[in-house]
Amino acid sequence: MRSGCGGFIRILGGLWRRLVHERRCSFCAAPVVPAALAVTRDFIPICASCLARLEAGPRPAAVCPRCGEVTAPVGGSSPLCGGCLTEPPPWEALYFYGFYHGYLRQLLLQVKFGRALHQAEALGRLLAAQPRLLEAAGSWDCLAPIPLHLARLRERGFNQSALLAAPLARRLELPLRQRLLRRVVDSARQSGLSRAQRQSNTSGIFWADPDVRGRRILLLDDVMTTGATLRSAAACLTRAGAAGVGVAVLGRTAGRNWRV
Repeated sequence: MRSGCGGFIRILGGLWRRLVHERRCSFCAAPVVPAALAVTRDFIPICASCLARLEAGPRPAAVCPRCGEVTAPVGGSSPLCGGCLTEPPPWEALYFYGFYHGYLRQLLLQVKFGRALHQAEALGRLLAAQPRLLEAAGSWDCLAPIPLHLARLRERGFNQSALLAAPLARRLELPLRQRLLRRVVDSARQSGLSRAQRQSNTSGIFWADPDVRGRRILLLDDVMTTGATLRSAAACLTRAGAAGVGVAVLGRTAGRNWRV
């Protein structure tokens, strides 16, 4: 009888350990066992193998803090790239996790087109763990994801930027405001368009709520390619009276100074 009770207790103990101390990787479902007492709100359920694949992509040390272009400061004068010095984008700062390449690109495509919605939570937490973004959290009044047009939202069933924004808003302790910006024009899909075509395609596609006046708003999108969509959104918020705009994206397409 005693041995039977001991076996039952061991089974319960094993189940408890699995429920409390073991989670599954959001990307490959492998077990992820954090260190003792390390299960906190900041725990990101990603296994070591997937994290290594994510970090294997190009991650240069020096990037322009305004647009993310790879840059090498000349003479310690300005950290900005030449493009931002001559024609700065309509936002104050850009924060991003990594370049839109390799495994990160694969995961984002799975969320967007493969409906792997459970992965968005972990990807949002990855972005939220970036030190530069955490340090600047107090600079912003709220977080606003780039919206989809209502027709596109009905077709897809979800807004991937809003899914990524939820864990970021929690970690930065910022209000998530999904109605500050509205997409009023259902523009053509951006993939396959040139830079000039993307800029023309995104002109005047957003409307900002008057409530943006005086607010410092952090915009969130999944990927920044040419930046045309984000430029249009940031410019719209500024015209509506926003006191400042920042941009956070999970992936940024590698620019002219970085080859992948």
